[in-house]
Order: sequence, then structure tokens, then C-alpha cells
Amino acid sequence: MRVTFVAEAYESLGIEYLSSSLKNAGHFVSLVYDPKLFYDAFCRISWINKKYFSENTLIDRIAATAPDIVAFSVMSETFNWSRDIAAKVKDRLNTPIIFGGIHATTCPEQVLEEECIDIVCIGEGEAAFVELANRFDRLHRINLQGIKNLFFKSNSEIIRNPAGFILDDLDKLANPDKQLFIHEAPHMAKRYYIMTSRGCPYTCSFCYNSTLEDKKKYIRKRSVANVIGELKWALKSGIRYSYVIFGDDTFIQNKKWLSDFLEVYRIEINKPFVCAVHPRQLDRDTLNLLKISGCTDIEIGIQTLNQSIRSNVLNRPESNEEIMRAMKLVKESGIRLIVDHIGGLPGESIEDYEKAVVEYKRYRPNFIAFFWLAFYPKTKILKNCCKSNILSENALEGIYRGKGIDGKGGYNIVRMEYVGFEFIFALIPILPDFILRIIIKHKLYRLIKKRMVGMMVIFPRLIRSIIDLNFNPFFRHISRYADFFYYMHINTKRKDKIL
Repeated sequence: MRVTFVAEAYESLGIEYLSSSLKNAGHFVSLVYDPKLFYDAFCRISWINKKYFSENTLIDRIAATAPDIVAFSVMSETFNWSRDIAAKVKDRLNTPIIFGGIHATTCPEQVLEEECIDIVCIGEGEAAFVELANRFDRLHRINLQGIKNLFFKSNSEIIRNPAGFILDDLDKLANPDKQLFIHEAPHMAKRYYIMTSRGCPYTCSFCYNSTLEDKKKYIRKRSVANVIGELKWALKSGIRYSYVIFGDDTFIQNKKWLSDFLEVYRIEINKPFVCAVHPRQLDRDTLNLLKISGCTDIEIGIQTLNQSIRSNVLNRPESNEEIMRAMKLVKESGIRLIVDHIGGLPGESIEDYEKAVVEYKRYRPNFIAFFWLAFYPKTKILKNCCKSNILSENALEGIYRGKGIDGKGGYNIVRMEYVGFEFIFALIPILPDFILRIIIKHKLYRLIKKRMVGMMVIFPRLIRSIIDLNFNPFFRHISRYADFFYYMHINTKRKDKIL
């Protein structure tokens, strides 16, 4: 079977695992990738984006792969784009289309109501997709009956196969097909994105993990030997990465595993790495171990410094004292501290934001990533906000149908009275204390009436890099723009072949 995946903007580890599973079963896999260059938070120049990365060009490239099935892995934010591409593919090729990913998993029936979508994969898809491909016959027919984790349409009726296919032993997975994305975006070879686990032990109300009913069966860890083996395999296969990104929801789930892993990692891999952790997982000994093993950046989700809101609204029970201690320990360790903060939470006030500025400037995170609260299907915070009439029935319907709150794919509510803090938080790592005090005392954040996303992302990182004389963190965020001329080159070659 010829399978074509369609993806945008970023590497998808899920697609890479699916690809390796399909290839090992003897099937052909292609990737058609839209890098979204000149159409992101860094830079928006529409005419360049449309000239080199138009949807028509994308459809031509999909058609050139002669697919037997076209596959999309979608989050809520990418559903609109994916559905629009799928509709054009269906008009052009009339080939079966399958959607997977977290949005399809939480809203399978709403996704299948889209005319262009034929099949939905719920949950993990490695075994299900291989079985689907194996059933493809010479007459281009697929018998989908009984394949666990698949919903599909038959004569306008939705057929719901039973759930299943949760792999207990992650070591049995083949190494992800990294070359699939590296061929399309060479900058991805500069860092190696890997996960040592699946599942998260926490139930933050805003996260998709809060939608899982039996969380324990989803939390699985790979062995130390298996993870090290993949990292060594990547180097031997020609992926000369300079650092590693551990993409686990929380990297420290088992300190014994962590100690054993880092002992081997220091000797056999010895590359800088970044990871995300929960503030309760950090202590001085653990941070020392991470530091000597090459950890350069730690990301901590704090979300808000209003302890009551964090506990009652976000289902995050850690105290402010635990959070402050974690930030202090990370800064003392010499590891770069990245903090996640969510704006627009129900019940917040201006005073909460002002307090956060004061507290963050005490510990000077190297970067504060500010996100507006996003509402995703079936999450606990969505259910609570609907009960409290914070969201309308129309907004709820839009969220489940992948259209977002605004009907245009937006899942955030931007509170304009707080929008100044979005920029101020980005400046906390670089502004002197006295300037921050003046801003708060005279409420100068009120002067900022408009979002400045590109400036907020680029400027503070650049200044911080100049101060630290370390430009690696800055270039990590803009490296994909270095591939622009590569994209122009390969797209020109593709157009020649297609036309």
C-alpha cells in the first residue's frame, strides 16, 4: 500500500512511528510537508508564503505520490487546515482519507461528519494502521471491519470498531522514521527529538491528558537500553544531531530510572539536552545529576502564581512555596530556566499578573513562555467553563467540530485588558529591576494595546543571547528559516517533475 502523510510546520514523532511500522510491514510511505515558512509567529509575509508554499502546490505534491490512502495527524489547532487540504485531495484524487491524532481521538464522530474524511484512528495507531494497510487488496479495497481503534463510514453510517491496541512494552516499537521529516526540513537533523515514555501521571484540567479515564494503563516507560540504543542508532545512521530534546510530558517520573539513564547517557551519548519537568520533581541532587549529564534547559509549567486558581481551576495542587523553591534550585544549578505561564484564566485579576511580574523577577527565568488559555474537547476546564456559562453553546460546538471558539480555528480567548503582560513577561529576563518596578507602579502595561507576537518571541531571546554570549537558544527557534533556499530549490525541482 502507498501511504502519504500530510503535515505542517513541525516534526511529528507520531507520524515517524507510524511510518517505520508501515515500512517494516512492507508498505511505501511518503510525506508531503508544509513548513509554514513566513506564516508563523516569527514572521508573516503572505506573498512569499503563497508563492512558494501554496495549497495548490501542496495538492500537486500529494497527487505526485500516487497515494492509496492519505493520512493526517491532527491537533485541534491544525484541524481546519488539515480538513481543507483533505477536501481538495478528495476532489482531485478521490482516495481514502484517514485522520488520527488527539483531536480525532477525542471527537471521532464529529470528525467523521466531514464529507472528505473516511476513517478515524482513535489513540495509538501503529498496529491499527499496519493492519489496515495489510488488508488493502489488488482491487484497491480495504476491509475495515474489526480493526481495533478505527471508526469509519459505510453508506453514511458510522461504524465503531472496539478500542484496543495499547502497546504495553514500548521497547517493541521500531525506531521512528526520522529521515521522513529530515528530507523535507534538514534543520531537524540538528537536534534529536525523542520521548522516553508515553502518558503523563498528572491531570491538569486544561490538558488532553485530563480526558483519559484510566490513566494508569497509558503511562509507560521505555528501558534505559532502548532509549540509548535509539540515540546511538541515529548517530550511526547519519543524523549528526548536536543536542537532544526529550519531549516527555514530564521527564522525571522515576528517579531510579533517571539516575541509571543519565549514567549511561553521559558516557555513550554525551550531548547537551533539554527537558520538561514538574516543579515537585526537582531537588538539589537531581538537578546536579541533570547538570553534569548535559542538561542545558529545563521547562517548568507554572501557569499561574494565584495558588487558589492553580489548584481549583487547573487541578495543580503544588503550592507557591514549592514552585519558588523549584525555580530557585534551577537557577542555582546553572541550568537555563524556562517557565510556562497561562493567561486568561477564569477568576484572574490585574493584581495576579502584577504579583507574577514581581515574583518572576526575583528568580529571573531565562524565558517565560506566555500562552492564552486554550479550550480543548472533553478537557475538564472546558466542562467547568461551560457549566459556569463562560463559554456559549456555539463556542462549545465549534471546539468539538474543529472550528474553534471563533469559528476560524482559534481555541484561545485573548483578554485584551491583560495583553500588555504578554509582552512584559517576555521582557522580565532582560529588564532591570527598577524598570519593572516603574512599569508595575505606574501601570505602564496599559500602554500596550496590541499583541506583538513576533517581537515578543524574537527580541527577548536575542537580547538574552547577547547578555549570555550564547546564541544557541536563539538560533534553535529560527533555524528552520535557514532552510528557505533549500525549500525553493526542491520545490522548483518538484514543479519540473509534476508539470
